[in-house]
Amino acid sequence: MISASASRLNAISAIEMRGIPYTLASARLWREFPVRYTLSLMKRSTWVTVAVVIAIIAVFFYMSVAGATQECTVCMEFQGRSNCATAAGHTAAEATETAHSTACGPLASGMNETIACGNHAPLSVQGKGR
Repeated sequence: MISASASRLNAISAIEMRGIPYTLASARLWREFPVRYTLSLMKRSTWVTVAVVIAIIAVFFYMSVAGATQECTVCMEFQGRSNCATAAGHTAAEATETAHSTACGPLASGMNETIACGNHAPLSVQGKGR
């Protein structure tokens, strides 16, 4: 009886260890889980949590994009370097202000330069409705 169960265990082990490096298989340091079993091993609460997180991300994305009716592209020059940025907002002024600060980001280093860049007039401003 013991030899039958031992041979069955060896047959199962041989099937499980196929394709695994010999050193890991012989020391039994490796275990493979087929994809169909790993997905079913997740608890229901894990699936619910993942669904809620995805729903929250979708709501934040929709809320930030849905009300943006104006789009603006601003080009800035500061200390000999230039950069252009595009932003969207509820109004043209909001879109222009956001694009202005976004364009200054790579041009300025530190708070003083950021404020100085923000006080400069942009080279060009192009706005349009969405």
